[in-house]
Amino acid sequence: MTIKELAYSVQQHLQAFTAEPLKRAHAYELLSAAFGYKSYAAFGVDAIFAEGFLDPERLASAKVSVEQRFIGLGYRQATADTVALALAEFLGQNQIGIKRISELIAVLHQIASDYGDEGFEYEEERYQLSSELVDSFAGGRELLFENPIGALELECLESAADKGVAQAHYALALSLGGPRDNSDGGGYWYSVQQQGQVLQGVEKEWADGHAAWLLQRKKREYHLDEAARLGEPNALLALNDPTCFELFAASTDINPAFMANLAHRFHRWNEEERWLTVAAEAGNTKAMCELIEGYHSQNLQTCWKWVYLAALLGEDLTADKHVAIHENGSPYDDDVGGTIFVHENYGIELDPLEGNLDRLAREAAQEIFSRIG
Repeated sequence: MTIKELAYSVQQHLQAFTAEPLKRAHAYELLSAAFGYKSYAAFGVDAIFAEGFLDPERLASAKVSVEQRFIGLGYRQATADTVALALAEFLGQNQIGIKRISELIAVLHQIASDYGDEGFEYEEERYQLSSELVDSFAGGRELLFENPIGALELECLESAADKGVAQAHYALALSLGGPRDNSDGGGYWYSVQQQGQVLQGVEKEWADGHAAWLLQRKKREYHLDEAARLGEPNALLALNDPTCFELFAASTDINPAFMANLAHRFHRWNEEERWLTVAAEAGNTKAMCELIEGYHSQNLQTCWKWVYLAALLGEDLTADKHVAIHENGSPYDDDVGGTIFVHENYGIELDPLEGNLDRLAREAAQEIFSRIG
């Protein structure tokens, strides 16, 4: 189903109940209202239509919104209730729902991570997959990840991208990622084909496969560049553009540990210390270790403050730790199996503090712990 087919079907369905003409453009407006948006324009920058993502609770709560939007478009109040019920019926019968673009990006990020696509490092707090999205998908979580973008969703994304929606460009770039072209000799036979030689059999398949991969990569680069140009921070990060730092820093719910890593990446040492401190005061023991071993190594009282705070949070920074890992350094997974390697993480060693300074360090740790709650 295309967007135009969806709007046309809604138009015809509602007209059968109201016995009066309904403009096609107004079908889009009523669809948007059914999912809680004030206009189709507002919907287009935040979400896309999707098949198989019906959310009955959302539709039920949006009945009043559909009625109000219908009357606001100039139609008779007497038929508003009928139209709202008819639209809910249509969406239920056809299993039409929506996906927020940010949640779709969360799915695509996970898929990119599973494929080992290192070109898309991202800030997780900005894009998170809600349980509501998974629960509203009749096919279940596994099928959602196997086929995150259907024909209708893809068309909606492309339409939003054409209108300058940065997240839509970024989602399209992610959807065009994945493994590199690993076909044996694909690049070589493609170059031979480009020189005018007519290929047949498996050589032609390799050449054609490489050509398709090159086209996909070109589209991916285009959408990533457009997302960055329009100010999408994660796209700028993927392109290693330092201007992403200020954009991330301006976010209201940014992950301080991520910001510290980003500051380190772009050699902004003062900012790294600041964000490490924010992370540590929020309970991040890894940030505490980095501060002790780096920026605060010459301030024994502050170092002990972090040790005492970690202890209040249940972790002993002075204890040696032995962790099972795979050969590549990732945490050992029993489902994967294979040889177990042991990573030794030695505890922090500090000179003892004198009585009064030790008391002050403990009090400072307790104060921060109280704020953490």
